[in-house]
Amino acid sequence: MSVDGFEATILSLYRRLTGLLAATFHNVWNVMVTAWRATWSFLEWAWPLVVLVLGPTLVVLVAAALSAWSGRRRDRSLVRRAILTDTETFARLIASVFTRLGLKVEKASSLGELALDLVLVGDGTRVVVQAERRRGRAGVRSIHEIAAAKELYGCDQALFITTSKFTKEALVMAEADGIWTWDQETLRTAFELAREGRRRGKSGARGGICGFCGRPVPAKVRAYCLEHEDVFRGRVYCRAHQRLWRVAE
Repeated sequence: MSVDGFEATILSLYRRLTGLLAATFHNVWNVMVTAWRATWSFLEWAWPLVVLVLGPTLVVLVAAALSAWSGRRRDRSLVRRAILTDTETFARLIASVFTRLGLKVEKASSLGELALDLVLVGDGTRVVVQAERRRGRAGVRSIHEIAAAKELYGCDQALFITTSKFTKEALVMAEADGIWTWDQETLRTAFELAREGRRRGKSGARGGICGFCGRPVPAKVRAYCLEHEDVFRGRVYCRAHQRLWRVAE
């Protein structure tokens, strides 16, 4: 094939390809225009029905979003309040969270102006809790202190709560020693669950804490575990550790 013949072939293929693309675009454009005209024609006579159906749905969605946003703000404000409040109010605030989660506060003692010890009883276990108000990250020393408190009070589990976060070293040590940890995000979740329990009142079901990781769990999860006592042996587990428990069994 000569050079001129090759160039003619390439030019022919190029024209065919551009023609195909142009035809495809034209067809797609026509479909879009037709669909728009049909939609507009439908809305010209059916818009009251559309507003009647979609209006309440939109209002409900907006109200739910605003409620979730305001609840999140309240939880954040509670964490800030826990940081800034005095020791007595801080102790009462933390104790009320566990009470709403279905646990009984057996003992409470102050550890200076920024921390306190609690001993909790519930769901077949005793837990020592050390809660500390701080802005910096909780480190290895905090894990050593809660481990010592666990031995001192003779508890089954230990939980350290900080209004900030943990260092990586502290989390590694806590996992190795079986110490439960709550940072500010987990504390916010606990505040949210406690608020739900307060809305239900005394007759409503309450949440709890997972017997494996110590994370707060909703009332439905706690009720499910207690209903299946033959499986979970009267303990409460979060959804993730319910699966691990079944595998272990």
